[in-house]
Amino acid sequence: MNKIELWGYTICDNGEIFGIRGKKFKNNKQIKINGKIYFTSHIVYYAFNQNTFDLEDRNNIIIHLDGNELNNRLENLKVESKKIIVQGENNIKSKLTDKQVEEIRELYKKGKEEKVDKNDPRVKYSYRQLADMYGVSHTLIKGIIKGHFRNKENYIIK
Repeated sequence: MNKIELWGYTICDNGEIFGIRGKKFKNNKQIKINGKIYFTSHIVYYAFNQNTFDLEDRNNIIIHLDGNELNNRLENLKVESKKIIVQGENNIKSKLTDKQVEEIRELYKKGKEEKVDKNDPRVKYSYRQLADMYGVSHTLIKGIIKGHFRNKENYIIK
């Protein structure tokens, strides 16, 4: 087992991190270093790859090869670009298809353009009405319409 001393911590390639007083950190904990908070997986990877990994680069993420986020062994960690994360309807957590997202935008836009009475239920849809139609929350609908969610131009995670 290899160990590296960094910022007063002892970092081991088996994923263990020991604090300044020798107390072991939990694998899913975050560590505050110089006023910034980092995941333990990032610290372990950085300790052994300081020349090739920039801890401050927000365009890269650390993924766990076995899918277990508690396994911070160095051989289980890999750097990937945020661009590779599946977004849109192909994301496993996605509740709407890309076609449904476009329908929502069109329905909302149509009601705005028709300039119908504010309470006319025939054409103008509220966030809550659209949410009920598609079985999602009104905050998701609002985010879609305002362009915060499911905006293809912003598909790179920030």
